[in-house]
Amino acid sequence: WIVKTSVESFPEDVLGDFVFAEIHLNLNSNLTSFSIDSLNNSRPFLRNINLYGNALSTFEFHRICQFPKLTVLNLGKNRLDAIPNWAFSNPQLKTLILAGNPIRSLGLRAFAALPKLEMLNLDGTRITSLGEFALTLYSSFPKLTVTLKESNVFNISNLAFANSSPFSLILTRNNLTTFPQDVFEPLLTSMHNHALRTNNNIVLDVTGNPFTCRGCSFGWLVSRKNNLVSQRVLHGFRCADRRPLRDLTMSRIQCLPGRPANGRVN
Repeated sequence: WIVKTSVESFPEDVLGDFVFAEIHLNLNSNLTSFSIDSLNNSRPFLRNINLYGNALSTFEFHRICQFPKLTVLNLGKNRLDAIPNWAFSNPQLKTLILAGNPIRSLGLRAFAALPKLEMLNLDGTRITSLGEFALTLYSSFPKLTVTLKESNVFNISNLAFANSSPFSLILTRNNLTTFPQDVFEPLLTSMHNHALRTNNNIVLDVTGNPFTCRGCSFGWLVSRKNNLVSQRVLHGFRCADRRPLRDLTMSRIQCLPGRPANGRVN
């Protein structure tokens, strides 16, 4: 454990010939440089790399594949501002923590090559938009949890969650004002089907978002508010004025007859 020191870098030879199953390098506010090569001797054995609370603005994401037994990677509360395309590839990684970084973008299929992923934590980032395949996940774990609380998510591509059906998806306290059908209907259906296959209670939690609940883009949701899929999976949906989904009608969202109910624009 190397905690709360004044160390500024972690170069290739810093650990000498020592071998570790876990490395904990935490809360070192001056640490801006970390070399994956510093762990060369431990590659076959490392299960946990914990770099929480440093000042890293870069990381060699693509080299995580060199640790065949790695199950936990904690990069939380550093200064990472972007996650590149296909960033992570590892056959055993179960827990990936990126919370508390000023991340503004997620690359294409950044987490797709993590077949045993159980938990992805992206809480407290600065992500405003989830682009195509940003959260495409191919994990086989039946209770996969993805949490993206208290970030700045405002816009979501209709392909952001392509091929994903997490057990729990937490989008609480973001900046979502709309609830586009092409994003959320397939996601709700996929998650519901996952629940039926695994006999689990699945959750898509959108508590604390400022949904306008105005216009025909909400029409599809209003028409399905009593649908079992919505009732069983969708949690915490309230308008910015605190109205719950059950109180909404077409007239209350100001959707006039004859207008499309599945658009993205209010």
